[in-house]
Amino acid sequence: VAAMQEEIHNINFAEVTYAVRNTTVNGFEIQEGDIIGLINDNISSQGATVDNVVLDLLEKMQAQEHELLTLFYGNDIDEHDALQLKGRIMGKYPDSEVEMHYGGQPHYSYLMAVE
Repeated sequence: VAAMQEEIHNINFAEVTYAVRNTTVNGFEIQEGDIIGLINDNISSQGATVDNVVLDLLEKMQAQEHELLTLFYGNDIDEHDALQLKGRIMGKYPDSEVEMHYGGQPHYSYLMAVE
């Protein structure tokens, strides 16, 4: 248990979703419906496409310094699109293991962890 509690500090979590209202947070001017990315529950990215937000979040989480990148795609993402994104991620982070799984979660296009 102690080892697991220690290791949890080496894992970062991120989510890709859409804004449900207009707001300004962390320097982002967000409009309802915008694609946003959160790292450890803080809005950290905003973009035109889900894929761009995923890639931006991975960069901000310094994915190149981690061995394992795990993504769970939601019920609004087609498996083919998820696998194409996995290929892009593998190309960008060739030294990391990339796992892509169907999570089926509503409201979140991707749930991600780097460890």
